[in-house]
Amino acid sequence: MIKDNKKFIEKYAIVLIGLLILGFVYINTASISNGFSKIFGILKPFFIAFFIAYIFNSIIVFLKERFKLKNGMAILIVYSVFILIMVIMIVIGIPIVVKSIVQIINETPNHADDMIEFVQNNVLNFAKNIDINILNEIEKYVDNNFIGNLQKISKGINYFLNSFLVFITNIGSAVVTISFSLIISIYMLIEKKSLKSLGCRILKKILKEDKSIKFIEFSKKANVIFSKFLTGLIVQASILGTLCFIGFLILKVKYALLLSVIIACTNVIPYIGPFIGATPAVLVTLFYAPMKALWVCVLILILQQVDANIVGPKIMGNYIGLSPFWIIFTISIGGGFFGIMGMIFSVPIAAIIKIIFSEIVELDK
Repeated sequence: MIKDNKKFIEKYAIVLIGLLILGFVYINTASISNGFSKIFGILKPFFIAFFIAYIFNSIIVFLKERFKLKNGMAILIVYSVFILIMVIMIVIGIPIVVKSIVQIINETPNHADDMIEFVQNNVLNFAKNIDINILNEIEKYVDNNFIGNLQKISKGINYFLNSFLVFITNIGSAVVTISFSLIISIYMLIEKKSLKSLGCRILKKILKEDKSIKFIEFSKKANVIFSKFLTGLIVQASILGTLCFIGFLILKVKYALLLSVIIACTNVIPYIGPFIGATPAVLVTLFYAPMKALWVCVLILILQQVDANIVGPKIMGNYIGLSPFWIIFTISIGGGFFGIMGMIFSVPIAAIIKIIFSEIVELDK
């Protein structure tokens, strides 16, 4: 009887403590939120460093296995190439991109007016040879729909490019943080084995032996998915952006570097990203050269097919294991709740959830 009362009291005591904690959190939400923000601000370089080290680790492991390099030499090569690329981007790339954005923002209204004049002069002149009723309908459509939509598109492009300009300038202001994070990430990669060993020891202290082994095995599978997915996306985006830039130079497309950067950045979003990136390129070209815009569209479609059917499978393989339907579904859910970052990371997270469910089903058998 005493034991039963003791258990009863312990259960209600736990519930009461839990409610008190929730009440405290609810009353002090602002203070707790500010505290977490401050902690995140302090640890932000370490989070960025971990992400950089995680991305570079796959490349370093590849160099060590393929060319039999020592860990220090592989790290030196990877970081030297990365710093060289960053310097080129800061010194050459970013000024060109910013200049292109400013030019497009200034010229878009004029291009929109030229497009409206082109439609009015050519489409309506062509329509004069058609039945008068059809002519009236075409005039109404052009006046009420096409011109209004074209002006909306013009404003939309300006808004998008203004946002992209702010993003580029923010990158410039974050150089100090990124530089500090790079240094931390180097030490993380140098001490990778000792950090992993420390993590395993802590895990074994928290969990039982069999559960810790299962968790480590699961972590290895999740690591393969995340590392292959993220590294593959970056390599794919770089290849596609470079091919687009070369193609735009051949076609003599204006703002070739800017449009290629946009396509490369949006390509990290699976399935939907290529369409998002192609839209600004086609629309911007459409304003000053309608026929060239068609060739831009054809070029992007060809490169996307090469990327999806040749480059992607070679780089990433079939590590995700999700059908296109589930990929689009998870992207929609991730994007709806967490925006762009949700769209990018929803796919590997969904693949990991699939592994968890598969192992649960296996355990039930």
